[in-house]
Amino acid sequence: MSSSDDKAGGPVMQLLASGLQLWVRQQCQAIGSLDIQLQGTGLQLLRGRLAGVQLLARRVVYKDLHFELVELSSGPIQV
Repeated sequence: MSSSDDKAGGPVMQLLASGLQLWVRQQCQAIGSLDIQLQGTGLQLLRGRLAGVQLLARRVVYKDLHFELVELSSGPIQV
């Protein structure tokens, strides 16, 4: 789990990425590995915007469906 620029994102982005990782893990029955990358900066987040989110997960079980690889990406997000 990381932001696109850890120095620019700082603790705010790390906290959000950790929270998202926890939430995603709770939605699934099993996840072998999970990487969430937040695109943007802490300042952008405080202004209510993120450039996007990318998720890469391996060996996922979601609602009894087994996935070897899951790749998701979003466009800009207004929060």
